[in-house]
Amino acid sequence: MLTTIMTAISQNAALGWIVRRIFDWGGWLLSIIGGALALWSQLDPVTQATLLTVLQGNWGEVTLGSAFGFAALVISQWRSWRATVKPQVVDGQKHRRELTDAEALAMNNAATGHNQTHIQRR
Repeated sequence: MLTTIMTAISQNAALGWIVRRIFDWGGWLLSIIGGALALWSQLDPVTQATLLTVLQGNWGEVTLGSAFGFAALVISQWRSWRATVKPQVVDGQKHRRELTDAEALAMNNAATGHNQTHIQRR
């Protein structure tokens, strides 16, 4: 029975594609869940309780102090993401500055070996 299923999958391109996607999507799903659990475990209990309250739709029960911690968490995560995707460089005096479009394009072309004519800003 198992050998006939494996033979059917190996001979059918569509079934083979679906089986390969199961492992691909499963890996992404496990990465997202693992990252969320790691972030959750690093939060203090007050912020965890606030997140659970917000996710349950009970905004009226959120205190001002816990709302401040929740807002700080959201802002810090957004700023961290923004700093990751923004083209920037640290100069000789250890100051960080944003790259111009021409500088970002030149550095991207030098790093990748490609000759792109534009760079996408996020």
